[in-house]
Amino acid sequence: MTFKLISKLVFRNFKSLREIIVPFVIAISVMFGLEYILLSLIYNDYLIERNEFLPKLMKYANVIVGLLVLIFVIYAHNFVIKRRKKEFAINLVLGMEKKHIRLILLYELVLEFLVVSLLSIVLGYLFGNLIFLALNKMIQNSGVSIMDYPFKIEASIVLMLFIFFIFVILYVISNIHITKQSPIQLMKTEKAGEKKTSRLVILILSILGVISLIYGYYLALTTTGIMDSLFTILIAVVFVLIGTYFLFMSLTFIVLKILKSSNIYYNKKHFFTVSGLMSRMKSHVVGLASITMIITFLIVTLGLSLTTYRGIQTQVDHTQKYDYEMSITVFKEPAEVKQLYDELTMNKDVESLNMTKSLELPAIDNNGKIDNFNQLNKPSKSTMMYMIVRSIDSHNAYYNTNLNLDDDEILVSSNTKRYNKNTHFQFLDNDSLKITYTDENFLQSQIAIDALYIVVPNETLYKKFQSYYIDDNSSAETITLAFNAKDDNAKERLDESVESFEADTQLPIRSKEEVKKTIYELNGGLVFIGVVVSITLLVGLFLIMYYKQISEGYSDKENYEIMQKLGLSFSLIKSTINRQILVIFGLPIVTAIIHTIFASKIIYTLLGLLAINDIKLFVTSYTSVIVIIMLVYIIMYIITSRTYIKIIGKK
Repeated sequence: MTFKLISKLVFRNFKSLREIIVPFVIAISVMFGLEYILLSLIYNDYLIERNEFLPKLMKYANVIVGLLVLIFVIYAHNFVIKRRKKEFAINLVLGMEKKHIRLILLYELVLEFLVVSLLSIVLGYLFGNLIFLALNKMIQNSGVSIMDYPFKIEASIVLMLFIFFIFVILYVISNIHITKQSPIQLMKTEKAGEKKTSRLVILILSILGVISLIYGYYLALTTTGIMDSLFTILIAVVFVLIGTYFLFMSLTFIVLKILKSSNIYYNKKHFFTVSGLMSRMKSHVVGLASITMIITFLIVTLGLSLTTYRGIQTQVDHTQKYDYEMSITVFKEPAEVKQLYDELTMNKDVESLNMTKSLELPAIDNNGKIDNFNQLNKPSKSTMMYMIVRSIDSHNAYYNTNLNLDDDEILVSSNTKRYNKNTHFQFLDNDSLKITYTDENFLQSQIAIDALYIVVPNETLYKKFQSYYIDDNSSAETITLAFNAKDDNAKERLDESVESFEADTQLPIRSKEEVKKTIYELNGGLVFIGVVVSITLLVGLFLIMYYKQISEGYSDKENYEIMQKLGLSFSLIKSTINRQILVIFGLPIVTAIIHTIFASKIIYTLLGLLAINDIKLFVTSYTSVIVIIMLVYIIMYIITSRTYIKIIGKK
């Protein structure tokens, strides 16, 4: 076969299959364009010089997005190959050899590779300019311009290597399909659904699915702390994933069989809908379960991103109370601390100066009895916690309060809803201590895991805590020196003086502006990654839905033509199709929302890692995300269902 003939066949295929190939090329170009953006940010000199965290975060995000792109491209390509098996079979029957088909596929993939590479790099660079500016706005970098986002050859080369790697995989998969099957098998495969599943298998799958789903929900609802949630969420996701697939593979058939045995089935309005659903579900339940999980991950990821973005400023306000703070942990107060304190006392630009001491103690929650962390060799993740202990004098100085406590009374505050006024605590193996619990969260964003803030009334009790919770009866104290600037002008002068303070005393003094910059860099980067992953999931979702409808359309076309020949009007067929599509695509979005509702507790708990504990912020963010995704999903449903009906209605 000559190169000229192969070229003609390839371009004829592109023309006749444009409804399949064009969306495939555009969709994967968008995905690879997102990959280019992440790669360009990794190699961007502006970010490398000014931000410590972002390039590292982009590397992790690049791995996640790369895996998603690989999965979605292979998934969509399988739909394309399945649609073309009849074409391959006819060519083989007409005398073409399998090596010729392999040459045609190779030629097609080479052209697609060139087009996709060009589109993804161009689109990625153009859209990357906007993304770059948006990212810098998220992390509050001022003075940035488009000139700081130059075209990166390194990113283009890495991207093209990645695209080449995926297209090699696609070519290998295509060859496997062609090599393993005869022309007759290829003809049958296009319309072949899944084999009929036995009742016993359906029953076993439904039982396992229910058990897995209930256990996954149970884990999500019963986690008690941040650390517990961090370790539990992956296990819960696995069980919900298994439960979703098993229930879609079994429960849908059970429900449809129940409907088939009822009077509903024999109603003219529902007869074709139910029978059509039974035939369609057999071969597409796995795809529906995949769509369900993609929507779930999309809601969770986008919801986390929105909640985190809205909560960044709150975290900044809660992380550091004063304009400047110096904290060191030592066994004995060094002379440099006293020197710095004296210098700041004499400085007229300084106000609200205080020096406080505290104990930072890892501990174990043994059902309300707070034990030494080292008393157990392997403490459970759900029992791990932290304590900050301050004397009443240090507390009043730092928070500028006038708290009074009795000699046997301690004040307890917490950064988690896990502990409330009904919690019974026992410290120092002493049940006689009078414990006052306050709703005010004094810890705010200081510690990311479950923690207690304890105020003791005197130095004696302070020393008891110090000796009881450390094995060697000695503990390093954390000395905190905090102060504010009197006004904006004083703050400018102090900003200049802090460097000399640090050089003279060798003590690290952090300003609130530095803390703010770090938090915006880290959280802004996390939000950006969440948005990129969400866009990838969204494009992948559309890709799966679109090719699912095309595949089903061509598979069902012949059946509906027979129905029309038997006397059914196209309007009745169209209304039947709409009801089927509505049920099929309504199931994933409803199931995904149910998954999200059950996962809301563990997601909210995990947001404690970012010191976000505003329930109103969390609920409004996730409600907005669910509404937006439902609207986008409806648009996708309209576009893909019209494609399906258009295929069915072709003469």
